[in-house]
Amino acid sequence: NDVSYNCLINAAVSAGGGNFREAWETVELMEQSGVSVDHYTLSIMMKALKRVKNPRDVARTLALLDRSSIDVYSDEILLNSTLETCTRHRELRRLEGILASYNTASFRPSVHTYGSLIKAASTLKRLPQCWEFWRELEERRGMQPNDIVLGCMLDALITNQQGAG
Repeated sequence: NDVSYNCLINAAVSAGGGNFREAWETVELMEQSGVSVDHYTLSIMMKALKRVKNPRDVARTLALLDRSSIDVYSDEILLNSTLETCTRHRELRRLEGILASYNTASFRPSVHTYGSLIKAASTLKRLPQCWEFWRELEERRGMQPNDIVLGCMLDALITNQQGAG
């Protein structure tokens, strides 16, 4: 079943430096067996890309996301891992698409996710959007930013040269 396949995929990418070959073999077996890729599968693969430099694994994982037709806003862990992957690997078009669909998604982010959203908007040099996320977090949602979100916003201000002066 899907839980067993996801456990095998997680074990493959978690072992040592991450065995993507074994993970991809398991994904292929999963699909051949008629078991659909789910948000857990995608989150595992996205998270594993933190330690990967090979652009082929990045492209292949993003293609898997596209094939699955799973909305990244359907699962907060998937959203965070996708935003972090796209930011790290400079997948700017994909970041643009994810942020563009934010306002139409029926999604209420956690504090941590606001940090990921601010970081993604900063990567795209969209300081006004960083401020929109910040105001939504504090003013509209009444949430308190944690140290990570503060760091993301500070980084956005400095990166976009708004910190001086």
